Amino acid sequence: MARALNLIIILLLSASNLLAQKNVNKQALLWVRYDLQYQMDQWKLQQEVEHRTYIAPWRKHQLLVRTSLHRKLNQHISANVGFTYFEQSFPQEPDTSLYFFLQELRPHFTLSTKNEIAPKLIFDHRLMNEIRFFETGKNQFPYGNFRVRYQAQLTYELSKKWNVKVFDEVMFNIAKNVVYNSFDQNRLGVVLQHKFNPNWAYDLCYF
Repeated sequence: MARALNLIIILLLSASNLLAQKNVNKQALLWVRYDLQYQMDQWKLQQEVEHRTYIAPWRKHQLLVRTSLHRKLNQHISANVGFTYFEQSFPQEPDTSLYFFLQELRPHFTLSTKNEIAPKLIFDHRLMNEIRFFETGKNQFPYGNFRVRYQAQLTYELSKKWNVKVFDEVMFNIAKNVVYNSFDQNRLGVVLQHKFNPNWAYDLCYF
């Protein structure tokens, strides 16, 4: 446990130092996601559809469609493989009236751990590895780079119907041609989840 916490601190400090070396643009966006999960004995199928929109002015920014197949390896560890279709507008400036969309294809594989560290308190780790293929025109998708995503999350059960989650995810691009964007993103957020029943839940997230 101590090693895991030390790793998180090192990653966050590294991400903060790298972020300080870049120009930061602030933009307000609304992300809406539908997340369907279907349990099949030892396997679970997950289908996510996420639409990301600039708020001012109101227009589409990104579209993500991810399909994953999960398998529990033991009580605490699970793995999944899957594929993501990603679409993004360029340039990434909300005020421009001239923009176009490019596609990206991402096979991925993930390892996750889940441990109850105290009553009603769960600590999750997720290590996602994405192989990224970027559209270059005429439906050609050459290999772009490999991306590693590490997420740590704490979940606290407020009641049988309410959970609160705090997470941090850092992303790193790995490739010979990646020089200025090896550190990709750092997402820190909080989620409030309400479970209507065992099969339906609603998440409200700010990150």
